[in-house]
Amino acid sequence: MQVDLPDEIARALVRKADRARAARRLRVETGDAWYPVRRHWRGGFALSRAHGNRLRGYVDLYEGPRHVMRCLILAARDAGEEIEFEVQEVNPVAAGPAADHVRAVPQPAGLLPGVGQRAAALLRRATAPRAR
Repeated sequence: MQVDLPDEIARALVRKADRARAARRLRVETGDAWYPVRRHWRGGFALSRAHGNRLRGYVDLYEGPRHVMRCLILAARDAGEEIEFEVQEVNPVAAGPAADHVRAVPQPAGLLPGVGQRAAALLRRATAPRAR
């Protein structure tokens, strides 16, 4: 049996499935222990009751191997089979190490398709030493 759904409902179902898939990959790490996240929302997450009672203070939230955020647990509340945590993001996670020097040639954050060569030429012209 095939059912045709309106586009808006089909897109909403796909988004919900994507969020559920991402939640299955999320985990909280504290020290040497890690716990799978059941649900995640802006400003908090939920863990299974079996894991949640031990969490306090600073924790790290990971999505697969990627470090998403370091956060401080502000409050925990019982929600049936889960424990819901309210968190505050403490330190944003950088993609790479902080640069402790001035780069000789500034690197663009990204280039638009088809504009890359022109932008690179403008960047070279702007950073070229000027003859006096």
